[in-house]
Amino acid sequence: MALCLACTEVGALSVDQQHGVQGLLHPAYPRGARVPAGSWDLRAQVFCCSDAPGAEAINAWTAAARGPIAVVGCDPWREFWAGEDPTCAAGGGRTAAGASAAAAGSTFVHHPAPAHRAVLISFPRREHYDGIGATAKGTGSLHNPLLRRSFRPLVTALGGRMATAAEVVRYLQSAGMIAVDQAERSELARVPVTGIATDSDASEGDLAWVSAKRLAADPDAVSRYRGSLLICPDTVKTVADARVVLCAQPKIAFIRAVREFFPDLDGIGWPSGAVVVSADAEIGRGVVLAAGVVVGPSVILGDAVSVGPNTCIANAEVAAGVRIGANCSIGLPGFGYDADAEGTYWRFPHVGRVIIEEGVEIGSNTCIDRGSLGATVIRRGAKIDNLVHVAHNVVVGRNTLVIANSMLGGSAELADGVWVAPSVSLMNQAKVGAGAVLGMGAVVLKDVADGATMVGNPARKLEKKGS
Repeated sequence: MALCLACTEVGALSVDQQHGVQGLLHPAYPRGARVPAGSWDLRAQVFCCSDAPGAEAINAWTAAARGPIAVVGCDPWREFWAGEDPTCAAGGGRTAAGASAAAAGSTFVHHPAPAHRAVLISFPRREHYDGIGATAKGTGSLHNPLLRRSFRPLVTALGGRMATAAEVVRYLQSAGMIAVDQAERSELARVPVTGIATDSDASEGDLAWVSAKRLAADPDAVSRYRGSLLICPDTVKTVADARVVLCAQPKIAFIRAVREFFPDLDGIGWPSGAVVVSADAEIGRGVVLAAGVVVGPSVILGDAVSVGPNTCIANAEVAAGVRIGANCSIGLPGFGYDADAEGTYWRFPHVGRVIIEEGVEIGSNTCIDRGSLGATVIRRGAKIDNLVHVAHNVVVGRNTLVIANSMLGGSAELADGVWVAPSVSLMNQAKVGAGAVLGMGAVVLKDVADGATMVGNPARKLEKKGS
């Protein structure tokens, strides 16, 4: 009940998976009309039922009190039976017709309460079902593929998306991105795709892509892959792994698949109206938010953080004592596009975070983009001046100073103690060694060694006289 109440307070949708068929003789729900006003906050907001009659019964019981609503289609065991064994059907039936009815029943009747996130309150208990055996292990988590697949109707009703690897492959084949024969892999029909990640960070349920450049540097990246589907360049030799598909433009294929199956993944649900702090934000003690500050979703502000006027923060973790100036933009999507064969630009998804460690100070009118598939990180003690742009996935090392009007390109890495003078432009993916100095107006296109001083356009190492 405490969890349900907490969900109500923060605006998250709570969902109760029903453990069996709900009938007219159910001992609890017929009393719904007598529940005192406000007490429904202690129960889940949505009940997921095995069949339409059960959902209709609950809706009838709770309608008078404006209590929870019931929807149809979330029985993990029925989904498992219908998909794993075509001879098994809902309720333990043994006919193919029953299996078809079970599968057809996995569609929500209605859902009038849109939300962008949900908390699953309870799960089917193993002892309620016979014959499941070892397959029931580990079902108490949405990271389990059985539950992820069975709750797909719920995710869809809430505006999210789930897919199978086979569906993603078929989509890419229909878009002309991959060869037809790669879409004929029956084993992918039961592999869930529920999110995206880098190839190195992917786990079960993730879709990822890998570039030819990365494979040249790390040929074993494919064999170490642990996600559900990996899109590789077609220059790679054929691999005997159904999870790997080959494509002439793997990055474009990845972007298009994400856009098709997860269109709102990198959206930001800003608070609206008079509310300036998102419900899920965590605000520490002694935090100072000046006039006009907006704190968006997925934000953690440590104790004594100070934020200047009109700054917007989302998707960020800010350590205690950090000082942020006025008119800053932190944790919003960066600028990342890639062109397809016809010259059309596709926007790369940005779903990562910004991590700002202790002792950091950020000036005014500075932009720090969220990571694309990882994090943008500002290390302990770094100081960033006014009018600085820090692109997605940049890492700024400890006690590094970045002065006004500088631009740090995507995935650039600055080691500890680097000095970046005014108006420096740093190429994306460039690495700058510890203690290096980038002179005023330098345009740095290549990696910089430890302790080196770089000046000019393009930047060259400044040699000391007599050296």
